[in-house]
Amino acid sequence: MIKGVEQRYKNAQAEHKRLEAELSNQDVEGDRLEALQELRTTYLPAVKEWDTLPRERRRAIVRATIDYIKATPDGSHGLHLVIYWRDRSIDELTVARQSRTARDWLDSEIETLLSLVDREATQLEFAATFPDRNWQSIRHRLWKIYGQGGVDEIDPKPIHDHETYPMYFARISTRRHALTGSGERWRSDEEEQMRELVDSGSTQIEVAAAFPTRRWWRIRAKITKLYGRNVRIAGVGAIKRNETIFDYRRR
Repeated sequence: MIKGVEQRYKNAQAEHKRLEAELSNQDVEGDRLEALQELRTTYLPAVKEWDTLPRERRRAIVRATIDYIKATPDGSHGLHLVIYWRDRSIDELTVARQSRTARDWLDSEIETLLSLVDREATQLEFAATFPDRNWQSIRHRLWKIYGQGGVDEIDPKPIHDHETYPMYFARISTRRHALTGSGERWRSDEEEQMRELVDSGSTQIEVAAAFPTRRWWRIRAKITKLYGRNVRIAGVGAIKRNETIFDYRRR
């Protein structure tokens, strides 16, 4: 009888501990849900201002939205991440290793770079393909693979060494606005650049990338004015009539 009472007491203690743990877990889950409810109305502004948020605020957002992350090496210069979100969705991405002064190139990026060289891409197309790298970074990688002479063959080079493609776009947009007001008139240097592109057999994407603030129908109208209606541009159809190169790349 005494052993039975002792066993029931032990069972009761175990049940008590289990219920306490469950209540504690519920409290934690409740706190997490409250945090998620708060984030629901604030996460978009937080994402837009991510780089300016205090470190503790960023850590709180990450902890509230991410369950865990798996990281595995990807080649010799990258890291493959699998992100498991608390809503049970999964995202995967590969990031390059980064030092204080530079960011490594992923194997997949090198393959893309080599394909651009094989196609004899313009500087604008190189920069547009790697919009988060400035021309100096791209140029140095090309030097490492092909030597300086191979890069010297890329011409024209309207993008400055320190500029990324978005920076170049912002610069020429400001300049064009300052010079023309409406931003629609074609300057003589633009007409010359257009002739160089068409005469060299550039594709629709390459031509549009050279004039990123102009919609394709305006570019096509200028080509027709310079060459007549019968001139053909390779790859037409990739960019829609009313799109700029940025509209095309966002799509």
